[in-house]
Amino acid sequence: MSPAGSAWLFGLALLAGAGIGWAVRGFLARRTAASVRALEAELKKSDEDLRVAQALLAETSLTDALTGVHNQRFVDAAIGTLLAPARRAMREGDAPPEHVALMLAEIDDFDRIDAGGREAGDALLRDTARALLPFVRGGTVVARWTETAFLIVARIRYAGEARALAARLRASVTGNVRTGEDARPVTISLGF
Repeated sequence: MSPAGSAWLFGLALLAGAGIGWAVRGFLARRTAASVRALEAELKKSDEDLRVAQALLAETSLTDALTGVHNQRFVDAAIGTLLAPARRAMREGDAPPEHVALMLAEIDDFDRIDAGGREAGDALLRDTARALLPFVRGGTVVARWTETAFLIVARIRYAGEARALAARLRASVTGNVRTGEDARPVTISLGF
């Protein structure tokens, strides 16, 4: 072959090689971009799953597993927020716009009822929590405080409102919670 033919052939081979290289580079770039998009989508989904799991963990760490009401950890975390308006008013020398009533509701004769078996005691706690919850309104918290007691933290305007709330709580438990084969009404003792 002549030197001009060889140069021509060499140039053609070089051009073909460059074209093939460019095509391979484009293919790999598209494949890499698709892989990056897929990985970004997977990462976004994993981040969302993690946020959901963290929210669930936070909620379950602040909720009593048996009764579904808040627990002591929630009260510890929220008490500052619940008391903030009254504290702010006192610092400024004003009368607080509302007061906070702390009520401890203990199930009467729980040990006698619980002696019938753990299931009976657990059912009693769940039913009592359900009877207390209808009285929760903005700023009122029901939390399981001890094995047999619930803490109610309520924002009130005057002391008589706390007494009225306590009477409604007692009536709700007595009217809605029954125990034993003879379906005796359950009572609670309230201190505030």
